[in-house]
Amino acid sequence: MKTELRFAVLDVGARYGLHPTWTRLQHLVDFDLFEPDPIESKHLRFLYLKNPGIRTFPLALGAEPGIVRVRQAQHRGLTSQFSSDQTFFTGHRYVDEPLLEDTFLEIQVDRLDAIDDRKRYTFFKIDVEGAEYEVLLGAQQSLANGVLGVRAEVQFHQMFRGSALFGDVDSLMRDSGFELLNFDYRGLGKCASPFVPDQVGGQLLSTDAVWIRPLSRIMDGEFGEVSSTSLRMAIFLLLNGASDLSAYLLSEVKAGGADFASFSEDPLYVFLKNEFALMGKRLSYVPQFDMARFIDFFHNVFDEGYPERHEFWHQVSLIPDMHRDLGLQRN
Repeated sequence: MKTELRFAVLDVGARYGLHPTWTRLQHLVDFDLFEPDPIESKHLRFLYLKNPGIRTFPLALGAEPGIVRVRQAQHRGLTSQFSSDQTFFTGHRYVDEPLLEDTFLEIQVDRLDAIDDRKRYTFFKIDVEGAEYEVLLGAQQSLANGVLGVRAEVQFHQMFRGSALFGDVDSLMRDSGFELLNFDYRGLGKCASPFVPDQVGGQLLSTDAVWIRPLSRIMDGEFGEVSSTSLRMAIFLLLNGASDLSAYLLSEVKAGGADFASFSEDPLYVFLKNEFALMGKRLSYVPQFDMARFIDFFHNVFDEGYPERHEFWHQVSLIPDMHRDLGLQRN
C-alpha cells in the first residue's frame, strides 16, 4: 500500500536480511537490497518473496563498473574485495584475522548512479567490509537526490589493505552535505583480555557510523516539503539512537507552523506516534522525570492527548513484541 510518507531505503551488502534498525518497518517502507553472492541473493529473494516492497539485486556496488574476484571467508559475512593487512594482524594478536577458503567468487560491480532501475532513496545502509567509500563514490548523484541519512560500517584501522578508513568516509560525507550523528558504539571494543568488569574497554576497530542532513536545512525546506521530510527524518533518528533529536525536530517544525494533520492515518505516522507513546511509558518509570513536560510535547506534536491507562494499551497493542522488548508492566 502506497502512502504519503512511504520512502525507499538502499541496502548495500544485504547478507542475512534487513538491518535490525529497519526490520519493524519492512511492510511500510520500500527496500532495494544489493547482495552479489548468488547463493545469498537467492536466499534473500526467497526470504522476502511475499513482500512486494522489497527488491533484491545480485550485484555489488562500487566506484567503477567491472568484475571483481574475491576470496571467500569461512564466515561469509567477512568476505571482502580487499585482502587482509598482515601487518595489522601481526601487531594485534588479540584480533582474529578472517579465515579464508580456497574458493573465489567473481562478482559484478556497478555504480549506483549508472543503474536505470534505481529508486529515489531517502536513506542508505552500507555494510561491505571495507568498500563503503567506493559505494558512496559511485552514488554521488543518488546521494544528492533527496537522501536524508546514511548508516555505514567504518574502519578505524587498516585491517583491509587499501580500504578507506573512517576519516576518508567522513570527509566524503561532509563534502556531500552531511554531518556525523553518532556511532553504534557503547564503549566496548575488541578486548585483549577478559578483564573488563564494567563492559567498557578494548580497542575500537570498526563500527557503524550514522550521518544526517543538518536539521536546520530540513526545517528550511531544502530537501522538500517540511512536514513530510521532517517526519521521515524523525523516524530515522528514532531508529538510530537519537530520540532526543527526533523530538527536537518535531517540536521545532510544529512550532514553525508545520501541519501533520494530513498524515494522521498514514502507517508511518502512526508508527512514529506509537514509538513516542512507548517512550513516554518508559520515561514515566524514571524517578523524578518530568512527565508533564513529555505530555505537553506529545500533545503539541501530535495534536492529541498522551494516551494513559486503557487508552495507552489499546493504542500500542498493534506493535509486535512490544511487551517482551520493553519489559513494560500493565499499569
